[in-house]
Amino acid sequence: MKNKPALFIFILAAFFAGSSLLSQSSKTFKVTNNAGFPVKSVQVALAGTFEWGFQVNAIDRINNNTSFEFARKIDPAMCSYDIRYTDETGTEYIMEKVDLCKTATILLVLPEVKTEAPKDDTQPKDETKPKDESKPEEKK
Repeated sequence: MKNKPALFIFILAAFFAGSSLLSQSSKTFKVTNNAGFPVKSVQVALAGTFEWGFQVNAIDRINNNTSFEFARKIDPAMCSYDIRYTDETGTEYIMEKVDLCKTATILLVLPEVKTEAPKDDTQPKDETKPKDESKPEEKK
């Protein structure tokens, strides 16, 4: 048989793929919208991948202070997930690095809004007062 090595590699690959799937356990998560506005969609991706896939919410609109549940297989070796939710205007919000191995409750909250730019403390401060050039200097 010429294809014996290929068959062995196929069986070995199937074994490892199957063992990876067996290590994943299905878990039910409760998502509560505490963002202060209705949410249209919620999606989950492995942290940093931005591979969102399908919506986990089965309803088209999650009103504020309401919840829904979804089930997902979680690999205990990869617990960190990003959660993206979208409001009715299409604005997207991302909650980064949520540990889905440790929690079964996800609260959608409005992220902090930064209103001013961070201060640049690397530049030396000029403590001198500007001269008032509208008046001539007095000579003594």
